[in-house]
Amino acid sequence: MQTNHQNLFELLKKLISIPTVSGYESRRIKDAAALAASESRGFWQEWELLPSGSILLSHKSGISGAKKLVFDAHVDTVGFAVSEVLDGGFLRVVNIGGIDPLILPSSPVLIYGKETVRGFFTSVPPHLSHGADKSNLKVSDLFVDTGYKKEELLKIVEVGTPIGFCCEPAMLGEDVITSPGLDDKACVGAVLRAAQLLSDKDVEVDVYAHLAVGEEKTQLGAKTLPYALTDADACIVLDVNFAFTEGVRRFESLIMGDGAGVSYSATIKRALTDFIVNTAKKYGIPCQSVVEMTSTGTNATFIQKNGIPCAVLSIPLKNMHTYCECVSLSDVENCARLLEKTVLDYPSLKDGAVNLKEA
Repeated sequence: MQTNHQNLFELLKKLISIPTVSGYESRRIKDAAALAASESRGFWQEWELLPSGSILLSHKSGISGAKKLVFDAHVDTVGFAVSEVLDGGFLRVVNIGGIDPLILPSSPVLIYGKETVRGFFTSVPPHLSHGADKSNLKVSDLFVDTGYKKEELLKIVEVGTPIGFCCEPAMLGEDVITSPGLDDKACVGAVLRAAQLLSDKDVEVDVYAHLAVGEEKTQLGAKTLPYALTDADACIVLDVNFAFTEGVRRFESLIMGDGAGVSYSATIKRALTDFIVNTAKKYGIPCQSVVEMTSTGTNATFIQKNGIPCAVLSIPLKNMHTYCECVSLSDVENCARLLEKTVLDYPSLKDGAVNLKEA
């Protein structure tokens, strides 16, 4: 594996190892912030915990009147929460975020109680299923088996305890990483990689990274960011998007390995989108486009609505909201390069070539 890919793989492994199930990010959000700061090669000068629970990292250029550009990537992931502790060490759970119940039987999980406990969703052996129809399977039909006795389990786990998928990040071939949590930690990784690339450059804008909470359920981080950073000029929202695979229609997906997707939508700022596309062309950075004429399904919906002009970059991802999500490390790297060049060229907008705050 080439050095850049190896370093990016190790960075993503570190991010994924920090559990941030949506609604429970506060348990480890400071660890995520500390990792982001330590992996930036000194680019992020400081970070703060916002009232929403999100993290805001900042790099100040020291230039009076400098433009303020924000990167937004959500740090929360899908998962589950314990709804009942049952006899025999079984747990009844509810899902947090959209999860297909058909992928769950026998899938491994980690229960983040007073200590971390392994478990598996129960699965009826085919010998005993008697042709049962599973087409209407619900999460509430399944149980998590911990192997504990109930009285032992109650010392560790209680109602409300969060649960995440358990699967060690691994490489498929030389370019593809597979792991739970790549939605959206692949994009967090791209932001941190961009910070590394910018660490030895002269940056003439103030740059912020918003590691948002709540995207999978409440959009709390996105809804409140414009009130926490009232003078931001623009925001580039980063999230994953559907990668093309069998069963996915080509026009609503991106090709893995062809670079980040740039969204065209009536709900985001076209001038900023065009600037990013032209920057990619200028530097020969691969990117592709996706048309989402209503909502982009990202934090941009709420950030722009509340006052900060947005564009959306998305990394193609297979197997979304499963324990084996897949992204191309080349896409993450090229997304980071595009963020870097966008920051470096962003001052060209300051003389009125494009007024991002105009309607």
